[in-house]
Amino acid sequence: MTGVYGAVLPEFLSMASTLIVLFFLFGLLGVQLFGGLIRTDSKALAQIDFGELGYYANSMNYFGSAGVTLFELMVLNNWQVIEEGYAIVGGPVLARLYVVSFYILAVVLVRPKESL
Repeated sequence: MTGVYGAVLPEFLSMASTLIVLFFLFGLLGVQLFGGLIRTDSKALAQIDFGELGYYANSMNYFGSAGVTLFELMVLNNWQVIEEGYAIVGGPVLARLYVVSFYILAVVLVRPKESL
């Protein structure tokens, strides 16, 4: 058992620390770019799936909700609904660049070594 844990634990810690840094940086960036833009009184959001499904809690209004929103984006939990909401309030190019760059960095590039 020690051999398995000894092989997996360093790789896990490396991946986890990289994800923590990515979440921190993208959380700060998201709060600066989109903070305060997701509001329950927005008529534009109410007319799309974001508002109809009640995704208002998935905001970048403060750092805690930014982390939850980034986790949902990382696991692709209705990412298109979240991205559409941010495209409406923050501009389509900025929102898509933010979401796609986070996905590429967090999911595609943060991977275990092939030797495991």
